[in-house]
Amino acid sequence: MFARSVDTQIDDGKSQRLVLSVWLPPIPIPGPARAVTSSTASNKIATSIAHRCNGLPSKEGQWGGLLNLEGASRFSTPSSGARRPRGHLPGCPDRLRRKALEGLADGKSRAADYAGRRALAAFIGRSAKLRELVLQRSAQSTVTSRWDMLAPALMLGSAVVLIALERLFPYTPGQRFLRAGMFTDLFWYAIAQSWVLGILIAWLSDRMDAATGLSRFHLVSGWPIWLQLLFFLVEHDLYIYLFHRWQHHSPILWRIHEAHHSEKDVDWLAGARSHALEILINQTIEFAPMVLLGAAPQLALIKAAVDAAWGMWIHSNIDVRTGWLQRIINGPEMHRWHHAIEITEGGLNFSTKLAIWDWLFGTAYLPASKPAGFGLTDERYPKGYLRQHLYAFRRRDETATSSG
Repeated sequence: MFARSVDTQIDDGKSQRLVLSVWLPPIPIPGPARAVTSSTASNKIATSIAHRCNGLPSKEGQWGGLLNLEGASRFSTPSSGARRPRGHLPGCPDRLRRKALEGLADGKSRAADYAGRRALAAFIGRSAKLRELVLQRSAQSTVTSRWDMLAPALMLGSAVVLIALERLFPYTPGQRFLRAGMFTDLFWYAIAQSWVLGILIAWLSDRMDAATGLSRFHLVSGWPIWLQLLFFLVEHDLYIYLFHRWQHHSPILWRIHEAHHSEKDVDWLAGARSHALEILINQTIEFAPMVLLGAAPQLALIKAAVDAAWGMWIHSNIDVRTGWLQRIINGPEMHRWHHAIEITEGGLNFSTKLAIWDWLFGTAYLPASKPAGFGLTDERYPKGYLRQHLYAFRRRDETATSSG
């Protein structure tokens, strides 16, 4: 059983934690709680927020859910072996609380499980705020589920469109589609590495939230989704510009960035080639604040889709001129120069999404000509995912030279 939690303000003004299991069988509850327990969404009621409930055992998820004081989110083990929450359920009569504990202690008993879920439903029915919260989170779960499908579809659709444009309007004519290293970039970097790091970054974000409790303040939760997206997009893009620029001036940080510059045929897929340590640093700094500040659950999916599409765009082999727009929004005409072999002293064009950072800080470079080539000038740089990762830890006197 998998469960999620959310902190909220109940009628008495104290901060509470609501825990709802993903599986909640529909039961005939009279009164206002019926919308929660008997709707079509009742089998999937869960709070689709970015942080998970810490340490909630599956046994405790066998009944519909429980509400306990935030300070009592850890469970003790009585001599009977049953795991029960410490603390009092505010506003919940002792009779209902006892039934809830009975349902929690004996998850195998259908009658006790039913009583536990009845107790929760009765308590929800007494609190308009809590009931509204449950329905709101259920709706958010539906929205997030849609983005679970929309985000990959947007990434795939962007790739198809950019591949077609590369064939029609190539920046570097004659560049092959099935180039050398394409399998490494597609399978090992774009798929396998992204999947593993995604799990690790989500875990790290949850641990940060568990240690700090910042998400309970919901600092951005009340913002409209477009404003949340704009905020996290701009602040992280500025961070990426500064960190990216630092990587090109630090021999140590360059070691985990040079893999990104090793591709000689820069195209829609070349941006996926980045050292795992670089991605771990950048994307933890990108996504952890969304959890800690209480962003909408679907925001991470939306931003991941934007990141992927924009990354493919700025690396694509498309001959495009956007004029004055290139001073605001970054595109391949500037970023391909960032990968050029002519740029060897500290690099230029460090922006990712917003080109304004390069123009503002004096690192923009946009000549009328095109680069002579791309990639690293170090011919010793290895091929293959594992070797490229290990090369970052070579001896100090074997530092590779860069393309920028």
